[in-house]
Amino acid sequence: MEELRSFYVSLPTREVKADESFGDPNTGFIISTTEEEARALQSYMMEKLTDDFAQDLKILTPMTMHFDDENGRYDALVDVLDRVYHLGTAQTKAQIQNLGILR
Repeated sequence: MEELRSFYVSLPTREVKADESFGDPNTGFIISTTEEEARALQSYMMEKLTDDFAQDLKILTPMTMHFDDENGRYDALVDVLDRVYHLGTAQTKAQIQNLGILR
């Protein structure tokens, strides 16, 4: 069985890295997972999240959150956050729960 390690998830760049200096606490999360699962998460983010992701981050703010997203960007973001939540540390889980957008 592969060893669990800490990885840092950057939503704006759609990257998952083991380098602790990589993560931005405002837009990133810490997960504890295997290298294989980290690669799978990054592939999933690249597939699901749009290139103009900076715009998508605005929907994380409750004041600007909107649900009439015809392109499915909101749903894709929620799906990614759900995956990050399940791999996340206790701190990451609390951060995501505080967003109040998981189903």
